[in-house]
Amino acid sequence: MNLLIAPNSFKGCADSVRAANLISQILEKTPNSFDYIELCPISDGGDGFLEVLKHNLDILEEIHFTVPSYFSDERREVEVVYHRENNIIFIESAKVFGLALNLTKDRNPLYYNTVSFGELLREIFDSDLIDHTNVLKIMAGFGGSGTNDLGIGAASVFGLKLFDEAGNELLPLPVNYSKVKSIAPPTRLKGIDIEVIFDVNIPLLGKNGPSLEYSRQKGASMEQALLMEEGNRNIIRIVSELTGVTELEKMNGAAGGTALGLSFLSDIKFTSSRKFLADFLNIRQKIKFSDIIITGEGKFDRQSFMEKGTGIIHDLCREMNKRLFILCGETDDVGLTDFKAEIIKIRKNGETVRSAIENFPCRMESAIQEIIYKLNN
Repeated sequence: MNLLIAPNSFKGCADSVRAANLISQILEKTPNSFDYIELCPISDGGDGFLEVLKHNLDILEEIHFTVPSYFSDERREVEVVYHRENNIIFIESAKVFGLALNLTKDRNPLYYNTVSFGELLREIFDSDLIDHTNVLKIMAGFGGSGTNDLGIGAASVFGLKLFDEAGNELLPLPVNYSKVKSIAPPTRLKGIDIEVIFDVNIPLLGKNGPSLEYSRQKGASMEQALLMEEGNRNIIRIVSELTGVTELEKMNGAAGGTALGLSFLSDIKFTSSRKFLADFLNIRQKIKFSDIIITGEGKFDRQSFMEKGTGIIHDLCREMNKRLFILCGETDDVGLTDFKAEIIKIRKNGETVRSAIENFPCRMESAIQEIIYKLNN
């Protein structure tokens, strides 16, 4: 039997590369009947995006830039990776304005923006990577963000300004968006194309959008989420009038709608995590070659089927009638009625999240032993 180990990240415990290596190490000391084992840690653009690329592509160079923190006055070093042959810079947005970076107790996306991402773009633009003869492609993995500012902060680094009814300039923060009456656009970037890999396919507005669906995970109260929805709607209306582009609210809203602000700087191309897994990780062929697939993530639920990596693995296994084991800390009724995916919880019933995180390697070993038992019986 051929086994494919293709986990996503387990937030708070391990990124997907570490999780894949851990599963492999457990199997090395566990009697099994696998003829071939392949590791393909996956990412849907969120946490661990760069580590997955470095694991699967061996011709990447690491480059570091220093940018401001999105939630404090500090500056921090941010890693990007460069594919010199194809002139592509890969950015993991979670390393720049990710929720996991902010360990403060009073997280509030009303007062955060993506200026740090704009500063990173400016650092890249001012570097010797731009030679003005070949276009540099920037591929940004969007996911795990701690902001909800529509990318206005990023665009402000290049000159975008917000004004109220009296003509006073406003700080590019969501708390001010409902007061905005006009927008001065930024300077467009020349010599850079931006491609966004998104982990969820959601609109900019509405019950499934970044404000009402996701901002509460980032620290907002329901009242604050409604305020951001109102403010974002105002910004989108003004941008639509300014650019002549209609139905902007249908633009992908991943990472707090950051793509809207980036669209001021460059023409934006959207790539689903499904296409990323196919084009860069060759996941379809790897599943086709395998008899057994192990995937997983911290929480497997309905959001897993919104272009999340684990949901994509599930869909491909169902299509090819492959036996699939899904490891997760938590799950809910995700409706696997037409496919017998075997879900194995690695967090014991009644166990605290802290205990599950601290005992992650031990819990993972028990889960792998359970899989081996199921395969042998």
